[in-house]
Amino acid sequence: MLRAFVKDCDRVQDRGSGRDVPRLPTGGRGRWLAGSLLGLGILLGLGLGLGLGSSGCAKDPEIQAVTMTKEVDAALAQQKWELAEKKAQDIVNLPKLSDVSRDQAKLKVEQARSEQQAKLQYQKFVGYVNSEYDTAVAAYRDMPESSYYRQQARADYEKIRPSFIEDHLTRAQSALGGGRCEDVKAQLQLVLDVDPQNGKAIEIGKKPCGKKP
Repeated sequence: MLRAFVKDCDRVQDRGSGRDVPRLPTGGRGRWLAGSLLGLGILLGLGLGLGLGSSGCAKDPEIQAVTMTKEVDAALAQQKWELAEKKAQDIVNLPKLSDVSRDQAKLKVEQARSEQQAKLQYQKFVGYVNSEYDTAVAAYRDMPESSYYRQQARADYEKIRPSFIEDHLTRAQSALGGGRCEDVKAQLQLVLDVDPQNGKAIEIGKKPCGKKP
């Protein structure tokens, strides 16, 4: 706190301590200097108060979690899965964080890790979508339904699905004619996995296997 001066002479008495101190210059220069000192004191006081307030808020784990979660969400939106996982894990590790906030952060960690695995399957899908339908379909099905990458692959998957189904129906029919019953089941299951209501697969499945007509 700035102290008031009461004597207009070369040295004046400080009301706080009772000791004489140099008098501020009179006139415009003195008023400017006094005003500057007063302003500086006010700014320092405000700065200290704001600094302490900000420091106190920054130490609140819930407030930290909210701020950090925004960073996690931004990383997820930009498909920066490794960064999102790291930042979400930092939230999980905050001391004295509520169980609700910690559990929410854990879900973000799991989402980021899941997308990293889905990315690998997507790369596999893209590599085989034009040449090896079985491998491409398997890779697509290994991506979680909510995955960003499954959504990216959906259009190409829908293009190859009819050919995949027709191929395995043909194989199932051939296996049925040869009495290879286990092969029939395996081929039909591949079809039903991607088209549970496929009429041809259901019809073939009802036919007797291993017996001569």
